Amino acid sequence: MPYETFDMDLREGKAREDAFVHVMLRSKVEHKRDKKAARTGNVAIEIAQTLRNGDTVESGVMVTTAGVYAIEFFPECWLVVPVEYVRRLARMAVQQDRKAWIGDGNNHLNALVPIEWFVRLPLEPRAA
Repeated sequence: MPYETFDMDLREGKAREDAFVHVMLRSKVEHKRDKKAARTGNVAIEIAQTLRNGDTVESGVMVTTAGVYAIEFFPECWLVVPVEYVRRLARMAVQQDRKAWIGDGNNHLNALVPIEWFVRLPLEPRAA
């Protein structure tokens, strides 16, 4: 009996490995490195920027054509998630006022997404 379970788990594990490789090989990946994420507990996801003429436009994850977002939150440690998932989390963070203008001249609006949200998606926005 235990061997049957092991064999089933092994087959399922191999199938998931193959699925992951397939996704990585067929996807355009956008890489985001956040040096402060491990310290702050948040990943800063760019969602808009202010142009030189003063207009604010969507940018970053909101306009990328990539299908997969790779977030390097610690050297050589990545979360690899679908872009649509990251967009959803960014919108939820903004709804909770978890945002900041940072980057070059503070002209990039970033959603500050708690790292834990990537592994435990809140169904409804929670109080910050």
